[in-house]
Amino acid sequence: MYNDGSHLIRGLLGVFTALVILLAQSALWAGSVSTPAKIILAAVAVLSFWRPREGLLAVAGLAPLAVMGSRLLGAPQLRGPEALVLAFLAGALLKGWKTGRLRTFPATRLELAALLVGLVVAASCVEQLWFLQIQLN
Repeated sequence: MYNDGSHLIRGLLGVFTALVILLAQSALWAGSVSTPAKIILAAVAVLSFWRPREGLLAVAGLAPLAVMGSRLLGAPQLRGPEALVLAFLAGALLKGWKTGRLRTFPATRLELAALLVGLVVAASCVEQLWFLQIQLN
């Protein structure tokens, strides 16, 4: 029923989901991020879990204002647009796993290529986070 490509894609998607959740929740425990900014990020993640379309609409509306908003909310180190996108992705990916949509899709070469690009982007984010931590310490 499933070929090796679908198992590979689901495995890579699982790794990608774990990386996104790790990166998204890092803003919630960072001491330099203000409470209102944490509440907004958590709200975007919850909205994206229950209603992914509205979550994407919220990110599209908030992302242009997020740089200025993060400074106004007392979190100048927070990269607002990136944090909003990660919160959206975390909620939407968890919704996909809960509903089973991410477990049963057919594996095609296009989906594998898209997932590999996503993994490269996620690995780049992890590397940047690690490099910034070394610079701060």
